[in-house]
Amino acid sequence: MSLNSSDSPAQNIRETALCAYLGIDELILNRNPRPLKSEPSPLEVNPLPLKSDLSQRDTLLHKLSDETKITLTTIGKRTYPDKMKQIIREICSQSDFSLDELCIILERKSRSTLYDNYISQLLNEKKLQKTNPEKPNHPDQKYRTILSLKEDNP
Repeated sequence: MSLNSSDSPAQNIRETALCAYLGIDELILNRNPRPLKSEPSPLEVNPLPLKSDLSQRDTLLHKLSDETKITLTTIGKRTYPDKMKQIIREICSQSDFSLDELCIILERKSRSTLYDNYISQLLNEKKLQKTNPEKPNHPDQKYRTILSLKEDNP
């Protein structure tokens, strides 16, 4: 350990403890650090390559109307179940979407919660239908809105 005669005893003890902790015999500290440059060196700019494709959510949102996109901005983490069902029906009326896609669009993490709390209820109420009803667990299963006669003919 390099010790200066001008070091305080406390400083020497700290340096000794640091050497022991690091498992080294000598601690060389630069007591006269170089001054900072008055002019900062230019930063190296390496821009990330631009993604030619949009994010997954943006890609899915392109299938939706502007009105639906605006509606999506109004939902939060805790949305009333009836409002969430209405939004799901609105989304599935514009295109067929899988459960994973709905999770991405609605920014929900849990597939099971989305299915159990909303999709299954809408299926039971005959407001949504599966695109592959004969194969309920099909990996490409998607959902679409069933329009009632009242909704078809306003």
